Amino acid sequence: MDADCFDGIVCTVDRCDTAQTPPRCVYDPDNVSCDDGEFCNGTETCDPAADCQPGQAPLLDDGNECTADYCDEAGDTIVHDPQPHIGDLCMSDAGTCQEDGFCLIACESDEQCVDGIDCTLDWCDVSQAPYACAHDADHESCDDGSFCNGEEFCDYELGCQSGPDPELDDGNECTEDYCDEDQDMVIHDPEPRNGMACQNGTGICENGVCVGQGEIVVGFDIKPGSCPNPMNVKSKGVLPVAILGNVEFDVTTIDVGSIRLGREGIEQSVAPVRSGYEDVATPFEGDPCDCHDLGGDGYLDLTLKFRRSDIVNTLELKEFAGSTIPLVITGNLEDGEGNQIIGEDCVRLIEN
Repeated sequence: MDADCFDGIVCTVDRCDTAQTPPRCVYDPDNVSCDDGEFCNGTETCDPAADCQPGQAPLLDDGNECTADYCDEAGDTIVHDPQPHIGDLCMSDAGTCQEDGFCLIACESDEQCVDGIDCTLDWCDVSQAPYACAHDADHESCDDGSFCNGEEFCDYELGCQSGPDPELDDGNECTEDYCDEDQDMVIHDPEPRNGMACQNGTGICENGVCVGQGEIVVGFDIKPGSCPNPMNVKSKGVLPVAILGNVEFDVTTIDVGSIRLGREGIEQSVAPVRSGYEDVATPFEGDPCDCHDLGGDGYLDLTLKFRRSDIVNTLELKEFAGSTIPLVITGNLEDGEGNQIIGEDCVRLIEN
């Protein structure tokens, strides 16, 4: 029983994994439970051994002496504000800070503008009044010809810099991931994993897909009782949704910790921050982007809340403001047989 697996760590979800023989306790870290709601002190995480751990505060300094850098808790963002430094001396007193945050250096000839950085193209821009030095980064001059060590780039102050290595892990346990220098590409090869167990032993890898016992299509309602389902991409707070139960489907059999909200074409997905059980909606039969505003139907539903900011940023929704797009809910059942659920509903994105 799950109760036998209690480890005393507040931020772990403790359960007995009966899919293993013999059954064993599993302690899943729940990072969301550690979130203190503050942005400027970093993202808290759950350590399965040491409980909630503080996050690392975001980096403030952008390396630009013409901006005032600070963390805006209300806006959940780092601000680089040029206004306090307009007119200040910069670049060893050779120029002045401008409204756009750049340091303007007066000059009369190209020779005066040489900055000592090999990868920049330096000249005196006579279109400015007074003339100002201009420096363009020549990124191609930094290229070492190798793909798998990342893309080099020119930094205006530091010269050529190494870029991050290509991301290898595609998050799919049914592929072997590596960088192929000859082809200049990252390979996700399913063949070495064919026949191997996946999803904690509940499925088998077949051509890059973990094949379990089946996929169950469930009723899914964004903003139960509302039709259509508007969401302001600039709003904060949470978005309520529900996975709908019926005479043939009991929502209490869903593993809530496995639930994710996503959209087609985006690998990342969003986990809910709260859940509960309540009869709030009636399944809609028809096109996912049509809807009705009916309430409960007598069957228990799984209610969930997702942070709006997580949905907009992770699923890259800002660019779709003014459009209606489908979102997909997925998860696993707690039957230990690898059964999965999937549901779809549409949201109308607004921006005001």
